[in-house]
Amino acid sequence: MCRRIDWGGLPVTLILATFGLAFGFPLGVFVALGRRSKLPAIRSLCVLYVELIRGVPLISLLFMGERDVSRCSCLMGSMSTSS
Repeated sequence: MCRRIDWGGLPVTLILATFGLAFGFPLGVFVALGRRSKLPAIRSLCVLYVELIRGVPLISLLFMGERDVSRCSCLMGSMSTSS
């Protein structure tokens, strides 16, 4: 059974902002450099990634992310209580 932990809003916001910046900024730099690449395969992959992300509505990404986080937290909770 999954046990929920009520963290409150501020810690969750700060954690998400920190991880978002830590992973998003380097990814954005690499994709931007990839779009300027002279290699067609790298440029095509970066353009495909950017257009795919821009084409998907943000609310659907948020719903998918929330579902994945809740599944992951349930798995992490069940692993820590079973030992």
